[in-house]
Amino acid sequence: MKITVLGCGNSFSVKNYNTSFLLEEGDSKLLLDCGNLNLLALHNAGIDPKDITDIYVSHKHSDHCGGLENMAFFNYDWKKKPKVSNEGYVPNLIVHERLLPKLWENTLKGGLQSIEGFETTLETYFNVFPVKDNEYVKWQGWNIQLIQQMHTMNGSSYNEAFGLLMSKMFNESIYFTTDGIYTPQLNWIYNEAGLIFQDCECTPFASGAHANFNEISSDISGKCIDPKNRGKIWLTHYQDFVSNNKDSNGNPFDWNKAATDAGFNGFVTLGQVIEPLTYR
Repeated sequence: MKITVLGCGNSFSVKNYNTSFLLEEGDSKLLLDCGNLNLLALHNAGIDPKDITDIYVSHKHSDHCGGLENMAFFNYDWKKKPKVSNEGYVPNLIVHERLLPKLWENTLKGGLQSIEGFETTLETYFNVFPVKDNEYVKWQGWNIQLIQQMHTMNGSSYNEAFGLLMSKMFNESIYFTTDGIYTPQLNWIYNEAGLIFQDCECTPFASGAHANFNEISSDISGKCIDPKNRGKIWLTHYQDFVSNNKDSNGNPFDWNKAATDAGFNGFVTLGQVIEPLTYR
C-alpha cells in the first residue's frame, strides 16, 4: 500500500490543509477524511477527485467531513439526475452507522439538499456503507476495524469519532487515530500496530480533545505513550507553527528534533509518501 499525506494540519491550519491521507492499493484510492480544504489539497497533490473510489469519514467536525459537500457536487452527474444506481462515477462512503444520520442531518443536508426538482439524500451522491460496532470493512484485501476514540464531549456523552485499524496478511498493521486523546485503554492497539499515525496538538496546554505532545512524550505523564511503541508513530494534525519551526509564542523551536528525541518518527509533512512494510 502507498500512503500519501494530503494534509497534516489541524482544523485552523492554512499552510498544511486539514489532516487527510490517500491510501492506494491496486486500482483503488481511499481518501481518509475529507475536510474543508480537501479539494485544494487534492489539487495540490495533482489528484483528480474523480479518481477517488472510496471515502472514509471519522467524525462530523468540519476539518474531517466539511469537504464532502464539494466532493458530492464535483462528482455528481448533472445530466442524469437524480442518480441512477451504479451508473457513472459514484464514490463509496464508509462511515460508522451511528454517525451517518448526524452527518446528513447536522452537517451536510443544508447544502446537499439544494438540488432543484427532487428530494436528495446522502445516497444521491454516494454509495453509502454503514459500519456496525465490531464489524470489519473489506478493502483491497485489508481488514478495517473502526475504533471509537475519546474526542470531544457533548454534555455528558462523547462526540463520536472513529479511528481505523487496518490489517492484511503479510503486511504490517496500520492505525490511524483520526481525532482523540490517548488513553492507556488503547495500548492493545499500539502494541499490535506496526505503523501508527497519531494526531498531536503542540500547544503548551492540553485541550482535552487531542493527544498533546507534552503529555504523550513525557515519561512522567500519566498519558505518555509507551517508549517501545513510539518508534512506530508519525505525528500529524498539528498547528502550522510546527512546520515553521516555532513554538506557540513564535520562538524558534525544532519540533522534529523534539519528536525524534522522544522516540517518535517525527511529524509527517505535506506530500510525504509512506509505504507499510510487507513480509514475504
